[in-house]
Amino acid sequence: MDKFKEKEYPVKSGLYSPEQLFITSAIGGPAIAGFIISCNLWARDKRLLALVPVIPGLILGLVIVLLIDSIAHFWSSNYPHFMTSPVLKHIVAFSLYFLLLTLFAVIIRFILNRKIKMKIFIFPEIETSFFMPERAIR
Repeated sequence: MDKFKEKEYPVKSGLYSPEQLFITSAIGGPAIAGFIISCNLWARDKRLLALVPVIPGLILGLVIVLLIDSIAHFWSSNYPHFMTSPVLKHIVAFSLYFLLLTLFAVIIRFILNRKIKMKIFIFPEIETSFFMPERAIR
């Protein structure tokens, strides 16, 4: 009978790369970006500091949603003949939403590329393994 024998490696959660942060923040928004930065800080044993990036990420995510809602309300009240189809309204709203998420991701990437000390503080070194080692099956 085969038994799983685990090697004695500490499991490190987090340790996401800057490229992973950019892709997930472009898809998921500022809340996900704040969570990834928090995971990296948590994995580096900076537990109290890891709580800080989540709050601005959630606030910026809410601001983006409220901004799109106010733009949609402005269009529907001032220009009702501009987009008569509800499907077209939803397509424009989703497109604007993903455009704002991508813009936010580019801004985060620009800030992290300009502030090298912050980038070194948040992200792992190049030689660091991002994944936990494989488990031995015997």
